[in-house]
Amino acid sequence: MLRRRYNVQVELADLFNVVALYTIGTTQEASDELVYGVQELAREDRPVDIFSPSGVLDRRVKTGTYKLPHIPPIRLLPRDAFLAPTEFVPFKNSAGRVCAEVITPYPPGIPVISPGEEITHEIIDYLTLEKKAGVKMQGPYDDDLKFIRVVR
Repeated sequence: MLRRRYNVQVELADLFNVVALYTIGTTQEASDELVYGVQELAREDRPVDIFSPSGVLDRRVKTGTYKLPHIPPIRLLPRDAFLAPTEFVPFKNSAGRVCAEVITPYPPGIPVISPGEEITHEIIDYLTLEKKAGVKMQGPYDDDLKFIRVVR
């Protein structure tokens, strides 16, 4: 939306983050356009279009209605979970299992779940929505998040 309406191209964006690059050549006018565009979009408080990487509209999300998941309970030390016998299970059915891999949406590049933490319904919902929005996931064996590696 920033590009279409305000001629502002951002580096990366997801449901909660916008990464804009500034260089020595960035003008005050370009900076002002970015700030103005973000302020205008925030004032609208309307559903946000979520597009898949192929450009197909997947879903609409009401601004401010989707929250980040809580920090999951730790069930094992990360080392123990990483070295434990593991198996792959369907991601959508993995609630209650102990994760054996790191899943980090980028942006912002902060892990949502790490080895030893319990997978919660909140985390499944959050990562599913982020994936539908086209956010890149760092760390999982299955990039499509159809399966997740868990402790046996």
